[in-house]
Amino acid sequence: MKKTVFQITVLSLFLIMGCSKDEAITNEQEPFSIEENNQPIVNGNKPGLVNAKFGTISFFSTSIKNGDFIKEWTQEAVNPYPNIKLDRKLLRNGTFKGNLSGFGKINSTLNSTYTFISCEPALIDCPPNCGEPMMYKLIADGTIYISTRDYCSITITGNLYPWYYTDIQFDGGLFIGTATTHSGYGKLKNFNKTFWIWRKGMDRRGINLTTGEMSLDIME
Repeated sequence: MKKTVFQITVLSLFLIMGCSKDEAITNEQEPFSIEENNQPIVNGNKPGLVNAKFGTISFFSTSIKNGDFIKEWTQEAVNPYPNIKLDRKLLRNGTFKGNLSGFGKINSTLNSTYTFISCEPALIDCPPNCGEPMMYKLIADGTIYISTRDYCSITITGNLYPWYYTDIQFDGGLFIGTATTHSGYGKLKNFNKTFWIWRKGMDRRGINLTTGEMSLDIME
């Protein structure tokens, strides 16, 4: 009995972290699936339902398509597909959108943006069969504005796991990390929270390493 429980627990962890290539491909068959279909399940509910029922704060970030790519981003270190020429990109800047429950709507016109300040390659920290042998440790700093008097800083840290879907020829990835808000003013003076981030590619709001676009869901 104990052995069975342990096996189920281990299997669940691998499914959550997206460390099974078969699982990732199975769940990602439609490149332009509806946004909710690409969300993780939390306590038996999707994030949108959790937000509606319990008032959990949830917002998102999206790349700014201005052609400013991360200079450190490269696929030359390791290319697991020697027969496929990969031309990967990752946009450096992005913007925040959404609502902060109890505080107000994020004002995107007041420079509610982020910038990646660090991108370091590293050996992947999942089993060898999880995507590719390399991952990238990313750090971004930004600011979230509700108004000119109500704003705070935000720091995003996490790992990007590149993943080329050979069966449908799509260059995407998986991002797992956290976002921490700090140094606030006005309504957001004590808005010191840590949010989690989980986002796969293969969605109109996901990770596309061909165009460099990335959209991250940020929630409690």
